[in-house]
Amino acid sequence: MENKQARPLWLHRLLTGLRILSRFLLLLPIPVFMVWFSYNVDRSGLFQGDLAPREAANLLLEGKDVTNFEQMDERQVVRLYIQNLTEETTPEVIGLGSSRVLQFTQNIIGSGRFFNLGVTGADIRDVMTTFYLMDKEGRLPKTVVWSVDPWVLYGGENSLDSRADAELYQEFLQEILHIDTGYQEPDKVELWKALAEPAYFQGNVDYYLQNRNGQALDDSGNAIPFQEVTGDPCNQPTAIKRGDGSILYSASYRGRDAAEVSADAMLQLGTFDSLHMEGFTQLDEAQCKAVMAFIQYLRSRDVNVILVLSPFYPTLYQELFNQYTYEGQHSGFFQVERWLRSYAASEDIPLIGSYDPCTLIDLEASLANWDKLAGEAGTSTQEFLRADQYAEARQQATVYLNPWPDYNAYYDGVHCTGELLHAFFPSVDRILQLASNDLLPDPTEILVRTVENANG
Repeated sequence: MENKQARPLWLHRLLTGLRILSRFLLLLPIPVFMVWFSYNVDRSGLFQGDLAPREAANLLLEGKDVTNFEQMDERQVVRLYIQNLTEETTPEVIGLGSSRVLQFTQNIIGSGRFFNLGVTGADIRDVMTTFYLMDKEGRLPKTVVWSVDPWVLYGGENSLDSRADAELYQEFLQEILHIDTGYQEPDKVELWKALAEPAYFQGNVDYYLQNRNGQALDDSGNAIPFQEVTGDPCNQPTAIKRGDGSILYSASYRGRDAAEVSADAMLQLGTFDSLHMEGFTQLDEAQCKAVMAFIQYLRSRDVNVILVLSPFYPTLYQELFNQYTYEGQHSGFFQVERWLRSYAASEDIPLIGSYDPCTLIDLEASLANWDKLAGEAGTSTQEFLRADQYAEARQQATVYLNPWPDYNAYYDGVHCTGELLHAFFPSVDRILQLASNDLLPDPTEILVRTVENANG
């Protein structure tokens, strides 16, 4: 009798538990959906980044040109672009550096899927953390083209840009390069709690409904200025971000004559030190070590490294040299290229270009010799670079590499045009092939104006 009574009670409890569980399982999809929806819509940018940079990044991921580059938070756009890469969209070649790298295009690179990840004013932290973001996402490129700016070897506070992610840089140094910075990972518990808040879910629902017709609005309901470029990109009233990450300046800016550019360069001469180089009297040992450690790390990840030195405007460079020679100014600046060339030669790192525009004449001789070198390597020109591209570069080289051109090969004192870059930069494939056969010219053979010959 007792067993008969016990069994129904046990069964009753089991059935009650199953009913509660079934109701819970039926309701579980609701909070799961709320979390998923809030994470993906994320109107406040807690997890996916701000809405405006997100819109720009999405367009770039689709390979589209984007309007209003001047209004972009470039660093957010770069971060979101990287975070949303797929195996199919991951570039084989990336550009790193400041705005001085942003004229590198797919056409100039000449090979592989390319995306320019440079950002305006980039310091050493921007360069390293951009690559670190790709590494964290498992989206490593095959080749890095790093346009090295002189201020990366300056350790003063003036060498740093306030827009750089200092915390991510500390994480990279500590976790990857094993340099103790005292970095501690921030507590993200409170941030993630927002996903479970009904109020945040409701806000995301309202935003989604507001934008369901394909409008691009921020969380205040204002139109996002980043849209796909329509019409001829070369006739746009604003600078645009190209689908390969490069920058096409506005038609009016690109159309200035040589006199206007020269006048602009002279104005920049008076503020040259403000380009992250105020007080730059000598190379910083710690920064030199950081650059070497970074390059070694790239190589340890089987990433090819190509260093590029973008030339400064001829008159500006000449005046800087005069100020150094007669007044002792800018001494750190004139040590940078010598150090980079010596380091590149010792580590067999391809180095293309020069800060000193006068040396580009020497580079033209190297360009003329690349055919011979390619032949010695048993590789034809066509295998390095499309024949039409190469022919164009060779035809224009003597013009674009002229340090005192009659026309404009620069946008201002510190930014040269893509045409000038193309004149002395062959394709990535050509450079790597020549390097693999030890046929690239020795970087130390290019003689620039330095500390020694200034005093001599």
